[in-house]
Amino acid sequence: FRSHADGAIVSAGNPARPGELLVMYATGLGTTTPAVPTGALPGEAAPANATVIVSVDGKDVAPEYAGLAGCCAGLNQVNFRVPEDVRTNTVVTVNINSGGRIANQVTLNIGPPVQQ
Repeated sequence: FRSHADGAIVSAGNPARPGELLVMYATGLGTTTPAVPTGALPGEAAPANATVIVSVDGKDVAPEYAGLAGCCAGLNQVNFRVPEDVRTNTVVTVNINSGGRIANQVTLNIGPPVQQ
């Protein structure tokens, strides 16, 4: 699922905003450094060894973190920022490319930019 940095779920009523940090959870990012045994929780940050790219509405974004989530054995966490120039007030597609393997596409509700 996709969530805001505070853990609230991204939805039509609580959309993501351009520039916002989001968290996605996934599986299958591959090995990490440091290596973590199957079924174990990481004792520290364990980023994926593969190059991970998030595509938001066709715009590639390098995640701020992609690796094991600290909460659950075998669960990956991908922290990324919504591109500033993403289309707003719509639903866009998102997918993760990990070492050339593209995950299933998901959707993301994008609201208007935050007014400064």
